[in-house]
Amino acid sequence: MHGGRAPFFSEESTDSAWAVIVNELAPMLAAETPEHGGECQRIFRLVRGNRMAKATLENAIWDLEAQREGFRLPN
Repeated sequence: MHGGRAPFFSEESTDSAWAVIVNELAPMLAAETPEHGGECQRIFRLVRGNRMAKATLENAIWDLEAQREGFRLPN
């Protein structure tokens, strides 16, 4: 079983997603000041594909926004 380390489930693997995040997407995000995760599509527009890598950072931005706004899931 290969899990997410090899691109058998999708065109991405955890290793390839990490490389794209570190080398491309994170620097793009650091150069911006997004207010919410909805801005990530615009920020990442030059990078084709890599949906898993993009979603990872977009979800982090949404999480930060929720924490900033004091949103908590019910127990």
